[in-house]
Formats: sequence, C-alpha cells, structure tokens
Amino acid sequence: RQRTHDHKSGNIASLCETRRPLDCSNGKSWLAKMAATKAVTLLVFALTCSLACVSAADVPKFMWAQDAKTLFVTIKAACAKDTKALFGVDSLDFSCTTKDNKAIALYLPLREDIDKVGSKCALKSDKVVCTIAKDQEHKFDRLLRDEASELNAKMSFDWTRVGDDEDPSGDAVEGLDDLYNGAADSVKKIASVEDYTTVTKDNELVFIDAAFRWCTQCAATRSTFQQEAKQNAGKAAFVYADIVDNVELRRLFKAAGGATCSAECPIGVKKAGEPLQFVKFDAATVAAFSKPLYQTIDSNDQLTSITKKDTAVVAFLNEDAGPHYDQFVKFAQSYRSEPTPVSAVIGPQVLAECESHLADIALPALCLFVDGERNCVTYTAETDLVRFIQIAELPVVGKYSWDVRSKIEKLELPVVYAFVENEDADLEPFRALASKHSGDVAFVYVVKGSSDEYLAEQVGVAEFPGVGYTPTAKYDAEKFAILGKVTEKQLEEFLKQAQAGDDAVRQSQPKPVQPWEPGKVRQLVWKEAKELLETGSTPVLVCLHKRWTGDLTKRQNTLANLARTVAAASGFQVATYDTSANYFRKEFWEGMEEHDSEARLFLVRNDKNGARKPLRYKGKFTRKEIVAWLKKKVPEVKANWAAISAETKALLAELKAEKEAEKAAKEEALKKAEEALAGLEKVDVSGDGGVTKHVREAGEGDTPANGVEISAHYTGTLLDGTEFDSSRDRGPFKFTLGQGSVIGCWDQGFTTMTKGEKAILTCRSDYAYGDAGSPPKIPGGATLRFEVELLDF
Repeated sequence: RQRTHDHKSGNIASLCETRRPLDCSNGKSWLAKMAATKAVTLLVFALTCSLACVSAADVPKFMWAQDAKTLFVTIKAACAKDTKALFGVDSLDFSCTTKDNKAIALYLPLREDIDKVGSKCALKSDKVVCTIAKDQEHKFDRLLRDEASELNAKMSFDWTRVGDDEDPSGDAVEGLDDLYNGAADSVKKIASVEDYTTVTKDNELVFIDAAFRWCTQCAATRSTFQQEAKQNAGKAAFVYADIVDNVELRRLFKAAGGATCSAECPIGVKKAGEPLQFVKFDAATVAAFSKPLYQTIDSNDQLTSITKKDTAVVAFLNEDAGPHYDQFVKFAQSYRSEPTPVSAVIGPQVLAECESHLADIALPALCLFVDGERNCVTYTAETDLVRFIQIAELPVVGKYSWDVRSKIEKLELPVVYAFVENEDADLEPFRALASKHSGDVAFVYVVKGSSDEYLAEQVGVAEFPGVGYTPTAKYDAEKFAILGKVTEKQLEEFLKQAQAGDDAVRQSQPKPVQPWEPGKVRQLVWKEAKELLETGSTPVLVCLHKRWTGDLTKRQNTLANLARTVAAASGFQVATYDTSANYFRKEFWEGMEEHDSEARLFLVRNDKNGARKPLRYKGKFTRKEIVAWLKKKVPEVKANWAAISAETKALLAELKAEKEAEKAAKEEALKKAEEALAGLEKVDVSGDGGVTKHVREAGEGDTPANGVEISAHYTGTLLDGTEFDSSRDRGPFKFTLGQGSVIGCWDQGFTTMTKGEKAILTCRSDYAYGDAGSPPKIPGGATLRFEVELLDF
C-alpha cells in the first residue's frame, strides 16, 4: 500500500492517486508476455494505470477538531466491512467498504507526531470517529502537513467540539522567527538536516533550541539561551529550529532525546567527536561543555588533592582505550552538565603509588569521593555508571527538598520518610537501616515545624513523629505509614510490611476517639474500613470524598440529616471516607477514579451471592432523594419506613425553625453593621459604587503607588456578618499593589489609604469574586466587606 503523495516515485497507485492495493494475480502471465516486447511497454503501463484508476477508492468527507491532548477526526462514512485504521508516526491511513458496497479510503499526512498506541477509531451508524493522541500536548495547530493539500476540499472543522471562547486551529501563537528577531546576530536559524550538518561541521560546539512554536512554557529557558548566545559569541554556535514544519529535523532531534515540550525544556548540544544530546540548559551549561570531558590525573599528589576535596568523581582505568574506557567516556558525556568534576586515573602505576586508603581499588572502577569518604563500583558492561553516581550522591538520610525528591523520582527508588520532632535525637534508627539498604531505598527526613511539614499529610502520616513509605517518589504512589517513634527493629519490620503491600500499614487516619452512635455519621478510616466495607455484612451508605472536595460542608450536613432520619433502620450505617487521607483500593470502588475530587455516594451491601459490592448512587445529593433511593435498595430502610417518615417530619420542623432564627440573626447583624457605618466618612473609590471605603481611623503620610509591597491585616465577612477569612490569627498579609494578585476591590481600595489607616472596604461582586464566588465560603454574586488596616508599604 502506497502511503505517500510522491507522484515522482513511478508507483502506479501513487500516480493514479489510489490507496487500494492492486491485485494483478489473474493477469500476471498476460502482462509478462506483453512486457516482453519493448514496443508495448508503454501500452502495458497505460493499461495497468487505467485498470488501477478504475478501481480507485473514493476519498470521503471528514471533519476535525482538537484539544490539548487529542486530534478528533470524524469520517462521514457508513462502514460495513473491510475496515482498517493504520496509525503511523504522523499519519492516519483509513479504509473500508460502506453499506452500499462502495470502497472508501482516506490517508491523512498529519503535521505532528502522534501516539500510535493511544489512538483508535470507533464505528458509529453513519460515521467513523477517530481519536488520535498527540505526542506533545498543545492547544493550537493545523491538521495536515501540507497547508495547500488537496484534502482541504474534503475537510471541514467540527465546531461542536470547540468552546465559544476558543480559537480552534492554525498557528495561534507567535512564531520562533519573531521570538528570535532581536537576537538575529547571535542566534541563527537552521531549516533542514543539511543546515544542521553544516553548522555542526563548521563549529566545535553548537547549542540548539529545537522548539515547537506553541511551547510557551519554555520562555524562561529561551531567554537564558539568547543571553548566553550573546555572551559566548565566538566560543560556540547558537541556532534554533522550528520543528513543527521540519519533519526530518524533528526525527533527528527526537532520536537524541529532544523534540519535546516539557518542564525540563531541554536544549540540544553537539560537540565535535561526541553524539548529539539534549540537556537542561542554564548559565552554567556553556561552561560545562566548553571544558575538557574529564581531567587526567598523572601523579599521587594530584590524586590525593582531588579525592580530599568536597566532592569528586574519579575513574580508575588500565588504559585509555577499549570497552571499559569507552564506557567511562559515555558516562562523562552524560554527566558533564552536573557540577561535580570528573577525573580519571589511567594506568595502574599512579594507583600503585597512591596512599594506602586507595590501594585496594580494583580496576576498572568509578568512585564518588565526598569529604574524603569514597563509594566505588568495579564496573562491567552491564553497570549503569550514571545511576550508580546519582544514587551515591544521595545522602544516607537526606533532608527533604523538592530537588532531592525529583532526583529520587528519576531514579525510581522507593522512599522512607522520617517525620521527626528532633533532628539530632530521632534519626539514628533511620541512619542505621539506611546504610543496610544503600542503593535500594532512599531515606529522607522532615522536621516538625519546618516549611516541609505539610509532606507528612501527603505521605499519609497523620501526626509527628511517624514514618511513611512510598514505592516511588511520585505524588500518586501508594502510601504506607506508622505513627510514633520507632526503633531500628520496628523500622525494619515496617519496611518489610510496606514493601510486601501489607494492608496493616497502609495509609490511614487515626481511629476516631469517640465511638460511633446510631443516628450519627460514622467517620471511617482505613484501619476500620476494610473490615466493615469489604468483609462485613452491615449495609453502609458511604460518601467518598477528599479534603478539598467542593461543597464538602454542605454535603456533610446533608449526610448528618440523612443519618438521623434513617436511625430507625437498625444495622444500617451512614459513613464518610476521606480518600486523600486513607488508602483507596481502586479495584473495589468501581465507577470512581482514585483522583476524583467530587463527593461520590456508594451503597455497600452483600449481593445475592454474599459478596460485598458497592452500588453507586447517581441521583441528586439531597436527603429526600437519597432516602427514597435507599428505600428501594435497603430492606432495613423499607421495613422501618413509618418511623423514618415520622423522624423526617420532626427534622424538617426543626430545620425550618433554625432557618428562621438564622435569618432573623443575620438581619439583626446587618442592621448593626449598617448603623456602625452610618457615622463614618464614606469614599466612593471606584466611582460607580462598586468599591466604597468607610474610614474608622485615619492614618498619616502618603498613599501607596502601584508596584509596592503592601503589609496589612484584614477580616473578611459577608454582608450578614458571616466571617470567611482573617489574617489576625495568622499574621500580616503581604501582596504587591496593582498587579492583579488580589481582588480588584483591594487593588483600588488600598491606593487610597495611608500608613496606619483602619477602614472598612465594601466590595460589590464584580470587584470581588464575581458570579462564580469562591466556594464553599463565598457564594456567587456576593458583596463582601473587609475590615482592613494598612500596616506598612
């Protein structure tokens, strides 16, 4: 099957613009006889082309659209048989026979690379819907490689997949030529593989920004790239390539680890005699690649000096040739952007003369020296030298940081987290066990009260002191935890349990202090949930949620009212389960994703075979509808319906009385608030009444200008006096004035205040949180009132 538009190839299918394979088996002998005579060669070609063109498949009409991750292609065809969808690196080749026995074929040469595994086509009644996974996430681009393709006549845009405020396609971002316009003297453009070959041949060192024009997250790296190009003119060549349109360059750079729009924003480096590689680029990168690959050590004094420095990597080799040397060179090339210097002792004579503490090193070896201490490996062809050094660089028990976590994640090591109250006194068991598991498990610690204290909750440790374990450093890894101080023996036992996936040490909140009572909502934790939900017999309505679930308080109130009304159904329970703080067994909870932040209701009960199985509730989250659903599903509820109805009537009467009392209290609070403002000076800050200020206590001096840092105290309330936030119990709040980092009411209101001034800002919703509000505390369309004090600026 021909999959190219190259009409110069001489291929019959290509010339006739068909995508159907030719079956000439019946005419082979006839064609052979005809071709035997040169005079009829042209006739054979013409007849064959004619036959092929007669059998050509029709090209159907199709629609397309895209989002950040997917291309959507809808082919207008009612396929009945022979359906084939072949995905290439950057193409879709589709064919089928329709219900009216018509052959159709559509070949799409796409402008970008795709993920073949994640792409598929699905048959509908009168169409075929293909979802094509993009290799790189982005929002805008056109579909086809050739902007002037003949397929444009068959193609239309699918507006049903695009929001009203979205620009659907076509280079909707600034081009690279525009971005590099100001650096034309120092950064040159390459537009082909031939350009790349020339520039790397003519220059000892070349840095390459191989970029997708829509990759805006790498703007900071690109700025550094331009600055380094200007500062290093004459020392290295700096070039850029737009790899959206240049397929050949994209293939070349992708094979070397580039051609990606990622947070690392890798830049290509090609040094003479070394392979092309892509590295994280910063101000130190040029210097790292400008220096020699490694330093040769040729004396004992030099070796001693280097190995007793803070940190150094040293290779010990018999000769500067052969597979062991080549392996070291590849390591040095991969490692050269790291700050640790690399050296090599070549020849056994230097090692033979060195101090006794190095004399036992067996060649070939690679060693990391830190403060005079060494960690060495005698390596073979199978040894990953980069991984060995990266693991050796990790401290035995290191203080947690985002950089340390990133290194551990890349190494795919399991992690033990020590959450301690005293760094000096509590880490000894961890150091002892870490030395036994060096290279297999990473150990980090967090001290209570530090800025990283939040990590304990993330890892599943409810309180200090405690220990956490995750199989990887990824945020969504399974979590295991134990609480309290531990001995080395207890720690080792916990590690064995966690690595074995023992349910006894999985992430769990502490058991509630107060026992559960009928008529109340039960707060389930993992230590109790497994027995009750997975192996018990009691029917349970459980609400799965996360700490950050929207409208959580409202939903908890609904459940509390529900639990009270169904208390008469003996043996039935209403419960909540926080999946962000307890183990989530996704195999059990069908219909809910692990990272779903919405509150989901499940009825867990025994099925007819006695197996525990959750049934998802899909109705409205109201007490009335939930209890009606339970009546159909839970025999205990149905059997006690009269008592439940009576309790419901009493509850509704109480809720009505509470609502009326609450309304009266709010009206009284609003009345008092308005009376308090009546005697104060009022300023219409915005000019349209949207932002007003009442001065309670005058300040002195000048008012602040946009761009300065403001330090202030505030207490925010709704108009009825309901407080939703305050800095008084946290300390002064700081922000930059006029930069849009706070609501518009504040940006305008604080420009009218002087140092020491105390005032009340009243903010209409369009100067606050608008129609959306800020759930759960601030409803949509709410006018807010802030009691503020300008402390300093």
